[in-house]
Amino acid sequence: PQMDTSTNVAKSLAAYIVGKDGIMSETHLQELKDDLQRALPSFAFPQHWIVLEKLPTKGGESRKLDRQALPPVETTVKAPSAGSKVAAQAGSRMEEVVLECWSAVLGLGSDAISTSDNFFEVGGHSLLAAKLVGELGKKYGINASVLDIYDHPTIVTLAQHLARDEPSADDADQPTSRKKRRQQEGSSAIAIVGLAGRFPGANNVEEFWEHLKTGHDAIRRFTVEELVSCGVPPEVYNHPDYVAAGQVCDDIDKFDSAFWGIGKLEAEIMDPQHRVFMEVAWHAMEAAGYAPRTGTPTACGVFAASGIDGYLIHHLNGGALKTPLEPGLLFMTEVGSEKDYIATRVSFALNLHGPAIAVNTACSSGLVAVAQAAQSIVAGACDMAIAGASSLTFPNTGYLWEENLVYSRDGHVKPFDQGAAGTVFGDSVGAVVLKVLDDAVEDGDNIVALLGGSSVTNDGGVKAGYTAPAASGQRAAIVAAQQAAGVAARDVSYVECHATATNIGDGIELRGLTDAFASTLDKADAASRHFCAIGSVKGNIGHANCAAGLT
Repeated sequence: PQMDTSTNVAKSLAAYIVGKDGIMSETHLQELKDDLQRALPSFAFPQHWIVLEKLPTKGGESRKLDRQALPPVETTVKAPSAGSKVAAQAGSRMEEVVLECWSAVLGLGSDAISTSDNFFEVGGHSLLAAKLVGELGKKYGINASVLDIYDHPTIVTLAQHLARDEPSADDADQPTSRKKRRQQEGSSAIAIVGLAGRFPGANNVEEFWEHLKTGHDAIRRFTVEELVSCGVPPEVYNHPDYVAAGQVCDDIDKFDSAFWGIGKLEAEIMDPQHRVFMEVAWHAMEAAGYAPRTGTPTACGVFAASGIDGYLIHHLNGGALKTPLEPGLLFMTEVGSEKDYIATRVSFALNLHGPAIAVNTACSSGLVAVAQAAQSIVAGACDMAIAGASSLTFPNTGYLWEENLVYSRDGHVKPFDQGAAGTVFGDSVGAVVLKVLDDAVEDGDNIVALLGGSSVTNDGGVKAGYTAPAASGQRAAIVAAQQAAGVAARDVSYVECHATATNIGDGIELRGLTDAFASTLDKADAASRHFCAIGSVKGNIGHANCAAGLT
Protein backbone atom coordinates (compact mmCIF):
# COMPACT_ATOMS: atom_id res chain seq x y z
CA PRO A 1 0.00 0.00 0.00
CA GLN A 2 1.16 3.51 -0.84
CA MET A 3 0.29 5.78 2.08
CA ASP A 4 -0.95 9.36 1.92
CA THR A 5 1.36 11.23 4.30
CA SER A 6 -1.31 13.78 5.22
CA THR A 7 -4.01 11.26 6.16
CA ASN A 8 -1.97 8.09 6.80
CA VAL A 9 -4.51 6.25 4.65
CA ALA A 10 -3.60 3.99 1.75
CA LYS A 11 -4.09 5.93 -1.48
CA SER A 12 -3.03 3.25 -3.95
CA LEU A 13 -1.49 -0.20 -4.31
CA ALA A 14 1.87 -1.03 -5.86
CA ALA A 15 3.01 -4.40 -7.20
CA TYR A 16 6.72 -5.20 -7.03
CA ILE A 17 7.62 -7.96 -9.48
CA VAL A 18 10.84 -9.92 -9.87
CA GLY A 19 11.87 -10.13 -13.50
CA LYS A 20 14.76 -11.89 -15.16
CA ASP A 21 17.76 -9.63 -14.60
CA GLY A 22 15.30 -7.00 -13.44
CA ILE A 23 13.50 -6.95 -16.78
CA MET A 24 10.02 -8.11 -17.80
CA SER A 25 8.66 -7.73 -21.31
CA GLU A 26 5.55 -5.64 -21.86
CA THR A 27 3.79 -8.77 -23.14
CA HIS A 28 4.51 -10.81 -20.01
CA LEU A 29 3.64 -7.87 -17.77
CA GLN A 30 0.31 -7.42 -19.55
CA GLU A 31 -0.43 -11.14 -19.22
CA LEU A 32 0.22 -10.88 -15.50
CA LYS A 33 -2.07 -7.87 -15.23
CA ASP A 34 -4.80 -9.67 -17.15
CA ASP A 35 -4.56 -12.72 -14.88
CA LEU A 36 -4.73 -10.59 -11.74
CA GLN A 37 -7.60 -8.54 -13.16
CA ARG A 38 -9.61 -11.74 -13.43
CA ALA A 39 -8.56 -13.10 -10.04
CA LEU A 40 -8.71 -10.00 -7.82
CA PRO A 41 -11.59 -7.76 -6.79
CA SER A 42 -11.26 -4.25 -8.18
CA PHE A 43 -10.18 -2.70 -4.88
CA ALA A 44 -7.21 -5.08 -4.65
CA PHE A 45 -5.86 -4.46 -8.15
CA PRO A 46 -2.52 -2.56 -8.12
CA GLN A 47 -2.24 0.84 -9.75
CA HIS A 48 1.58 0.80 -9.96
CA TRP A 49 3.88 -1.91 -11.34
CA ILE A 50 7.61 -1.96 -10.56
CA VAL A 51 9.91 -4.68 -11.93
CA LEU A 52 12.95 -5.57 -9.78
CA GLU A 53 15.91 -7.87 -10.16
CA LYS A 54 15.17 -9.20 -6.69
CA LEU A 55 13.15 -8.23 -3.64
CA PRO A 56 15.14 -6.51 -0.87
CA THR A 57 15.31 -8.52 2.36
CA LYS A 58 16.40 -7.80 5.86
CA GLY A 59 19.67 -9.17 7.21
CA GLY A 60 19.93 -12.11 9.54
CA GLU A 61 18.19 -15.48 9.31
CA SER A 62 14.64 -14.18 8.88
CA ARG A 63 15.23 -12.93 5.32
CA LYS A 64 11.95 -11.02 5.59
CA LEU A 65 10.95 -8.47 3.01
CA ASP A 66 12.49 -5.07 3.73
CA ARG A 67 9.60 -2.77 2.82
CA GLN A 68 11.65 0.34 3.57
CA ALA A 69 14.17 -0.67 0.91
CA LEU A 70 11.59 -0.98 -1.86
CA PRO A 71 12.06 1.74 -4.47
CA PRO A 72 9.45 4.51 -4.30
CA VAL A 73 6.59 4.61 -6.74
CA GLU A 74 7.03 7.12 -9.53
CA THR A 75 4.10 9.49 -9.08
CA THR A 76 4.86 11.95 -11.84
CA VAL A 77 2.45 11.50 -14.71
CA LYS A 78 3.07 13.01 -18.09
CA ALA A 79 0.01 14.98 -19.10
CA PRO A 80 -1.50 13.87 -22.41
CA SER A 81 -0.53 16.11 -25.26
CA ALA A 82 -2.85 17.77 -27.69
CA GLY A 83 -3.93 15.45 -30.47
CA SER A 84 -3.19 12.38 -28.37
CA LYS A 85 -5.63 9.57 -27.80
CA VAL A 86 -7.66 11.85 -25.52
CA ALA A 87 -9.26 13.45 -28.56
CA ALA A 88 -9.30 10.14 -30.45
CA GLN A 89 -11.28 8.32 -27.75
CA ALA A 90 -13.50 11.12 -26.51
CA GLY A 91 -16.74 11.89 -28.26
CA SER A 92 -17.06 15.45 -26.95
CA ARG A 93 -14.98 18.23 -25.46
CA MET A 94 -16.30 17.41 -21.99
CA GLU A 95 -15.18 13.80 -22.40
CA GLU A 96 -11.71 15.06 -23.36
CA VAL A 97 -11.59 17.12 -20.17
CA VAL A 98 -12.74 14.24 -17.95
CA LEU A 99 -10.33 11.81 -19.60
CA GLU A 100 -7.42 14.17 -19.13
CA CYS A 101 -8.22 14.57 -15.42
CA TRP A 102 -8.65 10.81 -15.01
CA SER A 103 -5.26 10.25 -16.56
CA ALA A 104 -3.60 12.69 -14.19
CA VAL A 105 -5.33 11.39 -11.05
CA LEU A 106 -5.02 7.66 -11.75
CA GLY A 107 -1.44 7.82 -12.99
CA LEU A 108 -2.42 6.04 -16.20
CA GLY A 109 -1.58 7.04 -19.72
CA SER A 110 -4.58 8.19 -21.71
CA ASP A 111 -4.03 5.30 -24.13
CA ALA A 112 -4.66 2.87 -21.25
CA ILE A 113 -8.10 4.32 -20.46
CA SER A 114 -11.37 3.72 -22.26
CA THR A 115 -14.28 6.13 -22.02
CA SER A 116 -16.41 3.18 -20.86
CA ASP A 117 -14.04 2.14 -18.04
CA ASN A 118 -15.37 2.28 -14.51
CA PHE A 119 -13.28 4.69 -12.40
CA PHE A 120 -13.38 2.32 -9.43
CA GLU A 121 -12.36 -0.70 -11.50
CA VAL A 122 -9.17 0.84 -12.92
CA GLY A 123 -7.63 1.94 -9.65
CA GLY A 124 -9.94 4.69 -8.39
CA HIS A 125 -11.16 4.93 -4.78
CA SER A 126 -12.76 7.53 -2.53
CA LEU A 127 -9.58 9.55 -1.99
CA LEU A 128 -8.79 9.63 -5.69
CA ALA A 129 -12.41 10.56 -6.40
CA ALA A 130 -11.93 13.61 -4.16
CA LYS A 131 -8.70 14.37 -5.98
CA LEU A 132 -10.50 14.09 -9.33
CA VAL A 133 -13.11 16.58 -8.14
CA GLY A 134 -10.30 18.97 -7.20
CA GLU A 135 -8.60 18.48 -10.55
CA LEU A 136 -11.78 19.29 -12.47
CA GLY A 137 -12.35 22.42 -10.40
CA LYS A 138 -8.77 23.66 -10.42
CA LYS A 139 -8.03 23.18 -14.12
CA TYR A 140 -11.40 23.82 -15.69
CA GLY A 141 -13.59 25.47 -13.05
CA ILE A 142 -16.04 22.56 -13.18
CA ASN A 143 -18.17 22.08 -10.07
CA ALA A 144 -18.53 18.42 -9.19
CA SER A 145 -18.81 16.33 -6.04
CA VAL A 146 -17.45 12.95 -4.95
CA LEU A 147 -21.02 11.65 -5.12
CA ASP A 148 -21.09 12.61 -8.80
CA ILE A 149 -18.11 10.31 -9.39
CA TYR A 150 -19.90 7.43 -7.65
CA ASP A 151 -23.15 8.07 -9.52
CA HIS A 152 -21.40 8.49 -12.88
CA PRO A 153 -18.28 6.30 -12.72
CA THR A 154 -17.43 6.23 -16.44
CA ILE A 155 -16.03 9.05 -18.55
CA VAL A 156 -19.07 9.00 -20.82
CA THR A 157 -21.66 9.19 -18.03
CA LEU A 158 -19.73 11.76 -15.99
CA ALA A 159 -19.21 13.97 -19.03
CA GLN A 160 -22.90 13.77 -19.88
CA HIS A 161 -23.80 14.69 -16.31
CA LEU A 162 -21.40 17.62 -16.16
CA ALA A 163 -22.45 18.93 -19.56
CA ARG A 164 -26.18 18.70 -18.90
CA ASP A 165 -27.57 22.01 -17.70
CA GLU A 166 -31.09 20.64 -17.99
CA PRO A 167 -32.61 17.44 -19.38
CA SER A 168 -33.10 17.50 -23.12
CA ALA A 169 -36.39 16.71 -24.81
CA ASP A 170 -35.00 13.36 -25.91
CA ASP A 171 -34.04 12.50 -22.34
CA ALA A 172 -37.26 13.44 -20.61
CA ASP A 173 -40.21 14.24 -22.86
CA GLN A 174 -40.70 10.88 -24.57
CA PRO A 175 -40.94 8.68 -21.42
CA THR A 176 -43.11 11.32 -19.74
CA SER A 177 -45.49 11.60 -22.70
CA ARG A 178 -45.74 7.84 -22.98
CA LYS A 179 -46.50 7.48 -19.30
CA LYS A 180 -49.21 10.13 -19.59
CA ARG A 181 -50.64 8.40 -22.64
CA ARG A 182 -50.84 5.09 -20.78
CA GLN A 183 -52.59 6.81 -17.89
CA GLN A 184 -55.02 8.71 -20.13
CA GLU A 185 -55.79 5.97 -22.64
CA GLY A 186 -55.48 3.01 -20.28
CA SER A 187 -53.13 1.20 -22.67
CA SER A 188 -52.60 -2.28 -21.23
CA ALA A 189 -51.76 -4.62 -24.12
CA ILE A 190 -48.17 -5.79 -23.75
CA ALA A 191 -45.92 -6.87 -26.62
CA ILE A 192 -43.13 -9.41 -26.37
CA VAL A 193 -40.39 -7.90 -28.52
CA GLY A 194 -37.49 -10.22 -27.72
CA LEU A 195 -36.78 -13.58 -26.16
CA ALA A 196 -33.85 -15.86 -25.47
CA GLY A 197 -33.14 -19.04 -23.57
CA ARG A 198 -31.01 -22.06 -22.84
CA PHE A 199 -32.71 -25.46 -22.68
CA PRO A 200 -31.77 -29.14 -22.40
CA GLY A 201 -30.22 -30.07 -25.72
CA ALA A 202 -30.90 -26.61 -27.15
CA ASN A 203 -28.62 -23.60 -26.72
CA ASN A 204 -31.13 -21.09 -28.07
CA VAL A 205 -34.80 -20.55 -28.84
CA GLU A 206 -34.44 -21.61 -32.49
CA GLU A 207 -32.97 -25.00 -31.58
CA PHE A 208 -35.64 -25.43 -28.91
CA TRP A 209 -38.38 -24.78 -31.46
CA GLU A 210 -36.95 -27.40 -33.82
CA HIS A 211 -37.07 -29.95 -30.98
CA LEU A 212 -40.71 -29.08 -30.31
CA LYS A 213 -41.63 -29.48 -33.98
CA THR A 214 -40.04 -32.94 -34.14
CA GLY A 215 -41.25 -34.13 -30.74
CA HIS A 216 -37.69 -34.57 -29.50
CA ASP A 217 -37.24 -35.67 -25.87
CA ALA A 218 -33.98 -34.11 -24.59
CA ILE A 219 -33.55 -36.58 -21.71
CA ARG A 220 -29.89 -37.51 -21.22
CA ARG A 221 -28.87 -40.95 -19.97
CA PHE A 222 -25.71 -40.95 -17.88
CA THR A 223 -23.02 -43.59 -18.16
CA VAL A 224 -21.37 -45.13 -15.12
CA GLU A 225 -18.19 -43.24 -16.01
CA GLU A 226 -20.06 -39.93 -16.00
CA LEU A 227 -21.70 -40.72 -12.66
CA VAL A 228 -18.38 -41.67 -11.10
CA SER A 229 -16.73 -38.49 -12.38
CA CYS A 230 -19.56 -36.48 -10.79
CA GLY A 231 -19.02 -38.15 -7.44
CA VAL A 232 -22.09 -40.39 -7.38
CA PRO A 233 -21.21 -43.33 -5.07
CA PRO A 234 -21.62 -46.96 -6.30
CA GLU A 235 -24.32 -47.76 -3.75
CA VAL A 236 -26.44 -45.01 -5.30
CA TYR A 237 -26.05 -45.65 -9.03
CA ASN A 238 -26.26 -49.43 -8.52
CA HIS A 239 -29.54 -49.13 -6.59
CA PRO A 240 -32.33 -50.86 -8.55
CA ASP A 241 -34.58 -47.78 -8.32
CA TYR A 242 -31.94 -45.25 -9.33
CA VAL A 243 -32.81 -43.48 -12.60
CA ALA A 244 -29.57 -42.27 -14.18
CA ALA A 245 -31.16 -39.62 -16.38
CA GLY A 246 -31.66 -35.88 -16.40
CA GLN A 247 -32.67 -32.85 -18.44
CA VAL A 248 -29.40 -30.91 -18.64
CA CYS A 249 -28.34 -27.61 -20.23
CA ASP A 250 -24.94 -27.69 -21.90
CA ASP A 251 -21.89 -25.56 -21.08
CA ILE A 252 -23.26 -23.98 -17.91
CA ASP A 253 -19.72 -24.14 -16.49
CA LYS A 254 -18.47 -21.73 -19.16
CA PHE A 255 -18.57 -18.01 -18.34
CA ASP A 256 -16.56 -15.09 -19.72
CA SER A 257 -15.97 -13.23 -16.46
CA ALA A 258 -13.67 -10.67 -18.09
CA PHE A 259 -16.45 -9.67 -20.48
CA TRP A 260 -18.64 -8.78 -17.51
CA GLY A 261 -15.84 -7.13 -15.54
CA ILE A 262 -16.09 -9.77 -12.81
CA GLY A 263 -13.02 -11.18 -11.08
CA LYS A 264 -12.19 -14.85 -11.50
CA LEU A 265 -12.74 -15.68 -7.83
CA GLU A 266 -16.08 -13.90 -7.71
CA ALA A 267 -17.20 -15.69 -10.89
CA GLU A 268 -16.23 -19.07 -9.43
CA ILE A 269 -18.29 -18.38 -6.33
CA MET A 270 -21.33 -16.95 -8.16
CA ASP A 271 -24.35 -19.20 -8.61
CA PRO A 272 -24.34 -20.44 -12.24
CA GLN A 273 -28.06 -19.63 -12.33
CA HIS A 274 -27.09 -15.95 -11.99
CA ARG A 275 -24.24 -16.24 -14.50
CA VAL A 276 -26.31 -17.88 -17.23
CA PHE A 277 -29.28 -15.56 -16.65
CA MET A 278 -27.01 -12.56 -17.24
CA GLU A 279 -26.04 -14.06 -20.60
CA VAL A 280 -29.64 -14.89 -21.52
CA ALA A 281 -30.85 -11.40 -20.54
CA TRP A 282 -28.13 -9.90 -22.77
CA HIS A 283 -29.19 -12.12 -25.69
CA ALA A 284 -32.87 -11.26 -25.13
CA MET A 285 -32.09 -7.54 -25.42
CA GLU A 286 -30.09 -8.17 -28.58
CA ALA A 287 -32.99 -10.22 -29.99
CA ALA A 288 -35.26 -7.26 -29.24
CA GLY A 289 -32.95 -5.03 -31.29
CA TYR A 290 -31.51 -3.07 -28.36
CA ALA A 291 -27.75 -3.00 -27.84
CA PRO A 292 -27.16 -3.93 -24.20
CA ARG A 293 -25.66 -1.12 -22.09
CA THR A 294 -25.41 1.44 -24.89
CA GLY A 295 -28.70 1.13 -26.76
CA THR A 296 -31.13 0.04 -24.06
CA PRO A 297 -33.57 2.52 -22.53
CA THR A 298 -32.40 3.02 -18.96
CA ALA A 299 -36.00 2.96 -17.70
CA CYS A 300 -35.98 -0.82 -18.15
CA GLY A 301 -37.01 -3.11 -15.31
CA VAL A 302 -35.84 -6.62 -14.48
CA PHE A 303 -38.11 -9.24 -12.92
CA ALA A 304 -36.33 -12.54 -12.40
CA ALA A 305 -36.35 -15.79 -10.46
CA SER A 306 -33.84 -18.48 -9.62
CA GLY A 307 -33.92 -21.80 -7.80
CA ILE A 308 -32.06 -23.15 -4.80
CA ASP A 309 -28.28 -22.73 -5.09
CA GLY A 310 -27.24 -26.38 -5.19
CA TYR A 311 -23.89 -25.28 -6.64
CA LEU A 312 -22.94 -23.61 -3.35
CA ILE A 313 -24.06 -26.63 -1.34
CA HIS A 314 -22.69 -29.47 -3.44
CA HIS A 315 -19.77 -28.00 -5.40
CA LEU A 316 -18.43 -25.38 -3.02
CA ASN A 317 -19.41 -27.29 0.12
CA GLY A 318 -20.92 -24.17 1.63
CA GLY A 319 -17.96 -22.02 0.64
CA ALA A 320 -17.29 -18.94 2.73
CA LEU A 321 -20.56 -19.40 4.62
CA LYS A 322 -18.60 -21.90 6.68
CA THR A 323 -15.54 -19.65 7.11
CA PRO A 324 -16.75 -16.58 9.04
CA LEU A 325 -13.18 -15.37 9.56
CA GLU A 326 -13.13 -14.29 5.90
CA PRO A 327 -15.71 -11.46 5.95
CA GLY A 328 -14.87 -10.21 2.46
CA LEU A 329 -15.24 -13.67 0.96
CA LEU A 330 -18.38 -14.24 3.00
CA PHE A 331 -19.97 -11.09 1.59
CA MET A 332 -18.99 -12.07 -1.95
CA THR A 333 -20.55 -15.50 -1.41
CA GLU A 334 -23.81 -14.09 -0.08
CA VAL A 335 -24.17 -11.63 -2.97
CA GLY A 336 -23.27 -14.25 -5.55
CA SER A 337 -25.51 -16.99 -4.16
CA GLU A 338 -28.65 -15.44 -2.72
CA LYS A 339 -31.80 -15.44 -4.89
CA ASP A 340 -32.45 -11.79 -3.99
CA TYR A 341 -29.60 -10.56 -6.20
CA ILE A 342 -30.42 -12.14 -9.56
CA ALA A 343 -32.46 -9.17 -10.83
CA THR A 344 -30.24 -6.37 -9.50
CA ARG A 345 -27.19 -8.20 -10.88
CA VAL A 346 -28.62 -7.90 -14.40
CA SER A 347 -29.62 -4.27 -13.85
CA PHE A 348 -26.07 -3.46 -12.81
CA ALA A 349 -24.49 -5.41 -15.66
CA LEU A 350 -26.71 -3.78 -18.30
CA ASN A 351 -26.98 -0.34 -16.63
CA LEU A 352 -30.77 -0.47 -16.25
CA HIS A 353 -32.56 1.94 -13.91
CA GLY A 354 -36.07 0.46 -13.75
CA PRO A 355 -37.37 -1.74 -10.91
CA ALA A 356 -35.19 -4.80 -10.27
CA ILE A 357 -37.23 -7.36 -8.39
CA ALA A 358 -36.53 -10.99 -7.53
CA VAL A 359 -39.71 -13.05 -7.82
CA ASN A 360 -39.94 -16.39 -6.05
CA THR A 361 -43.17 -18.38 -6.04
CA ALA A 362 -41.75 -21.89 -6.62
CA CYS A 363 -42.55 -23.39 -10.03
CA SER A 364 -44.82 -20.48 -10.98
CA SER A 365 -41.97 -17.96 -10.52
CA GLY A 366 -41.27 -17.42 -14.20
CA LEU A 367 -44.90 -16.70 -15.10
CA VAL A 368 -45.38 -14.48 -12.05
CA ALA A 369 -42.25 -12.54 -13.07
CA VAL A 370 -43.84 -11.88 -16.48
CA ALA A 371 -47.12 -10.81 -14.87
CA GLN A 372 -45.36 -8.48 -12.42
CA ALA A 373 -43.24 -6.98 -15.21
CA ALA A 374 -46.34 -6.31 -17.33
CA GLN A 375 -48.12 -4.63 -14.43
CA SER A 376 -45.06 -2.49 -13.73
CA ILE A 377 -44.95 -1.29 -17.33
CA VAL A 378 -48.67 -0.48 -17.44
CA ALA A 379 -48.34 1.41 -14.14
CA GLY A 380 -45.56 3.54 -15.64
CA ALA A 381 -42.80 2.30 -13.34
CA CYS A 382 -40.72 1.41 -16.41
CA ASP A 383 -40.96 1.63 -20.21
CA MET A 384 -39.57 -1.81 -20.89
CA ALA A 385 -38.81 -4.90 -18.82
CA ILE A 386 -36.84 -8.11 -18.90
CA ALA A 387 -38.77 -10.95 -17.27
CA GLY A 388 -37.36 -14.40 -16.79
CA ALA A 389 -36.20 -17.26 -14.64
CA SER A 390 -33.13 -19.43 -14.25
CA SER A 391 -33.21 -23.01 -13.01
CA LEU A 392 -30.02 -25.07 -13.01
CA THR A 393 -29.89 -28.17 -10.83
CA PHE A 394 -26.76 -29.25 -8.94
CA PRO A 395 -26.05 -32.09 -9.01
CA ASN A 396 -28.13 -33.10 -12.03
CA THR A 397 -27.08 -36.73 -12.23
CA GLY A 398 -30.32 -38.64 -11.80
CA TYR A 399 -32.57 -39.47 -8.88
CA LEU A 400 -33.90 -42.29 -6.74
CA TRP A 401 -37.44 -43.23 -7.73
CA GLU A 402 -39.94 -43.95 -4.99
CA GLU A 403 -43.54 -45.00 -5.40
CA ASN A 404 -46.22 -42.36 -4.69
CA LEU A 405 -43.77 -39.48 -5.19
CA VAL A 406 -43.75 -37.23 -8.27
CA TYR A 407 -40.64 -38.64 -9.99
CA SER A 408 -40.90 -40.55 -13.26
CA ARG A 409 -40.10 -44.24 -13.12
CA ASP A 410 -38.32 -44.35 -16.49
CA GLY A 411 -37.05 -40.76 -16.91
CA HIS A 412 -39.70 -39.79 -19.47
CA VAL A 413 -42.38 -37.17 -18.87
CA LYS A 414 -45.72 -37.86 -20.59
CA PRO A 415 -48.22 -35.05 -19.93
CA PHE A 416 -51.91 -36.06 -20.13
CA ASP A 417 -50.85 -39.48 -21.40
CA GLN A 418 -52.34 -42.82 -20.41
CA GLY A 419 -48.81 -43.95 -19.62
CA ALA A 420 -47.94 -40.89 -17.53
CA ALA A 421 -45.93 -41.91 -14.47
CA GLY A 422 -44.29 -38.81 -13.05
CA THR A 423 -41.99 -35.94 -13.84
CA VAL A 424 -38.27 -35.20 -14.17
CA PHE A 425 -36.88 -31.95 -12.78
CA GLY A 426 -34.32 -30.35 -15.04
CA ASP A 427 -32.58 -27.24 -16.35
CA SER A 428 -33.83 -24.25 -18.30
CA VAL A 429 -33.14 -20.50 -18.41
CA GLY A 430 -35.40 -18.08 -20.24
CA ALA A 431 -36.11 -14.37 -20.60
CA VAL A 432 -38.54 -12.20 -22.55
CA VAL A 433 -38.47 -8.45 -23.24
CA LEU A 434 -41.79 -6.64 -22.76
CA LYS A 435 -43.12 -3.24 -23.89
CA VAL A 436 -46.51 -1.58 -24.19
CA LEU A 437 -47.90 -2.54 -27.59
CA ASP A 438 -48.44 1.06 -28.72
CA ASP A 439 -44.82 1.91 -27.84
CA ALA A 440 -43.51 -1.17 -29.64
CA VAL A 441 -45.44 -0.26 -32.81
CA GLU A 442 -44.25 3.35 -32.61
CA ASP A 443 -40.62 2.26 -32.18
CA GLY A 444 -40.76 -0.28 -35.01
CA ASP A 445 -39.98 -3.22 -32.71
CA ASN A 446 -40.28 -6.82 -33.87
CA ILE A 447 -43.43 -8.00 -32.10
CA VAL A 448 -43.18 -11.71 -31.38
CA ALA A 449 -46.39 -12.14 -29.38
CA LEU A 450 -48.94 -10.24 -27.30
CA LEU A 451 -49.78 -10.55 -23.62
CA GLY A 452 -53.46 -9.69 -23.42
CA GLY A 453 -53.93 -10.12 -19.68
CA SER A 454 -52.79 -12.02 -16.64
CA SER A 455 -53.95 -13.01 -13.18
CA VAL A 456 -52.07 -14.16 -10.09
CA THR A 457 -54.04 -15.97 -7.39
CA ASN A 458 -53.47 -18.52 -4.64
CA ASP A 459 -55.30 -21.69 -3.63
CA GLY A 460 -55.55 -20.83 0.05
CA GLY A 461 -55.95 -23.73 2.46
CA VAL A 462 -58.93 -25.61 1.07
CA LYS A 463 -57.06 -28.42 -0.65
CA ALA A 464 -55.47 -31.79 0.09
CA GLY A 465 -52.17 -30.40 1.39
CA TYR A 466 -49.71 -27.50 1.20
CA THR A 467 -47.94 -28.75 -1.95
CA ALA A 468 -51.11 -30.04 -3.63
CA PRO A 469 -52.87 -28.10 -6.41
CA ALA A 470 -56.54 -27.14 -6.32
CA ALA A 471 -58.92 -27.01 -9.28
CA SER A 472 -60.92 -24.12 -7.79
CA GLY A 473 -57.85 -21.89 -7.48
CA GLN A 474 -56.73 -22.66 -11.01
CA ARG A 475 -60.22 -21.98 -12.33
CA ALA A 476 -60.26 -18.57 -10.64
CA ALA A 477 -56.88 -17.61 -12.13
CA ILE A 478 -57.84 -18.70 -15.66
CA VAL A 479 -61.19 -16.90 -15.63
CA ALA A 480 -59.61 -13.69 -14.28
CA ALA A 481 -56.87 -13.81 -16.94
CA GLN A 482 -59.42 -14.32 -19.73
CA GLN A 483 -61.50 -11.40 -18.45
CA ALA A 484 -58.40 -9.17 -18.23
CA ALA A 485 -57.54 -10.05 -21.83
CA GLY A 486 -61.12 -9.68 -23.07
CA VAL A 487 -61.29 -13.22 -24.45
CA ALA A 488 -63.71 -16.10 -23.94
CA ALA A 489 -63.35 -19.85 -24.23
CA ARG A 490 -64.32 -19.83 -27.91
CA ASP A 491 -61.35 -17.55 -28.70
CA VAL A 492 -58.74 -19.97 -27.36
CA SER A 493 -57.38 -22.72 -29.59
CA TYR A 494 -54.43 -23.96 -27.51
CA VAL A 495 -53.38 -23.92 -23.84
CA GLU A 496 -49.79 -24.59 -22.76
CA CYS A 497 -50.28 -26.38 -19.46
CA HIS A 498 -48.22 -26.98 -16.35
CA ALA A 499 -48.85 -30.74 -16.72
CA THR A 500 -46.27 -32.53 -14.58
CA ALA A 501 -47.44 -35.95 -15.90
CA THR A 502 -48.65 -37.07 -12.49
CA ASN A 503 -52.09 -38.68 -12.48
CA ILE A 504 -53.56 -36.54 -9.72
CA GLY A 505 -51.86 -33.28 -10.70
CA ASP A 506 -52.80 -33.47 -14.38
CA GLY A 507 -56.34 -34.45 -13.48
CA ILE A 508 -56.75 -31.46 -11.17
CA GLU A 509 -55.34 -29.11 -13.81
CA LEU A 510 -57.69 -30.50 -16.45
CA ARG A 511 -60.65 -30.06 -14.10
CA GLY A 512 -59.66 -26.44 -13.41
CA LEU A 513 -59.38 -25.74 -17.15
CA THR A 514 -62.69 -27.42 -17.94
CA ASP A 515 -64.54 -25.52 -15.23
CA ALA A 516 -62.96 -22.22 -16.26
CA PHE A 517 -63.79 -22.62 -19.94
CA ALA A 518 -67.31 -23.81 -19.20
CA SER A 519 -67.96 -20.66 -17.18
CA THR A 520 -67.12 -18.39 -20.12
CA LEU A 521 -69.10 -20.31 -22.75
CA ASP A 522 -72.53 -19.06 -23.71
CA LYS A 523 -75.29 -21.46 -24.76
CA ALA A 524 -74.47 -21.20 -28.45
CA ASP A 525 -70.80 -21.99 -27.78
CA ALA A 526 -71.71 -24.93 -25.56
CA ALA A 527 -74.02 -26.34 -28.23
CA SER A 528 -71.27 -26.13 -30.85
CA ARG A 529 -68.99 -28.24 -28.64
CA HIS A 530 -65.95 -26.02 -29.18
CA PHE A 531 -62.69 -27.89 -28.51
CA CYS A 532 -59.30 -26.55 -27.44
CA ALA A 533 -55.94 -28.30 -27.76
CA ILE A 534 -53.74 -28.73 -24.67
CA GLY A 535 -50.10 -29.69 -24.24
CA SER A 536 -46.89 -29.13 -22.32
CA VAL A 537 -43.21 -28.85 -23.22
CA LYS A 538 -42.39 -30.96 -20.17
CA GLY A 539 -42.61 -33.90 -22.53
CA ASN A 540 -39.59 -32.44 -24.32
CA ILE A 541 -37.46 -30.90 -21.54
CA GLY A 542 -38.96 -32.03 -18.23
CA HIS A 543 -40.04 -29.82 -15.34
CA ALA A 544 -37.87 -26.67 -15.25
CA ASN A 545 -38.79 -25.78 -11.67
CA CYS A 546 -38.94 -21.98 -11.26
CA ALA A 547 -38.42 -21.52 -15.03
CA ALA A 548 -41.29 -23.84 -15.99
CA GLY A 549 -43.60 -20.95 -16.86
CA LEU A 550 -41.03 -19.36 -19.18
CA THR A 551 -40.49 -22.51 -21.24
